[in-house]
Amino acid sequence: MINMNMIGRLGSDKPILTISGTGTCAEFEPLIKSFSSKAVIIGTDTSGLGPSDHASFYTKGIPALHFFTGSHSDYHKPEDDVEKINAQGIETVLQIVAGFIEKFPADYKPVFSKTRNPAQLGSTSFKVTLGIMPSYGPSETGLKAEAILDGKPAAKAGMKDRDIIP
Repeated sequence: MINMNMIGRLGSDKPILTISGTGTCAEFEPLIKSFSSKAVIIGTDTSGLGPSDHASFYTKGIPALHFFTGSHSDYHKPEDDVEKINAQGIETVLQIVAGFIEKFPADYKPVFSKTRNPAQLGSTSFKVTLGIMPSYGPSETGLKAEAILDGKPAAKAGMKDRDIIP
């Protein structure tokens, strides 16, 4: 299963594509990493679980990949307009997806590998929130807060969009 979610905002100064689920089939991780280049930095996460549709396939024993160019401060807001889409970035991501698919024969059936415990998907009886929308891309310096939610603890503490928590 290939899930492309929010692939329209590949950065132009630091083009990072995050691909989750690379551990759901033994062949996925090394092949995905072979597509990293100067045009796009590929960060991987072996887990089949995560905040998108691929997690449902993973829990049913189906190898699943999630392609994602990162969250942004316009996410789920009226300001998320078409002129903010990076069409060249989408083309780059689609070329990687197509290149990945082309590496396998048409009759290829990937063998599922369990990565993390599906019980992690369960909900807890309490909710703790910082009030940030994290960046899901790789970071070498800490946790990047792509957006700060109004009225939540992070905003009350003075955090701003794109702040990094070391």
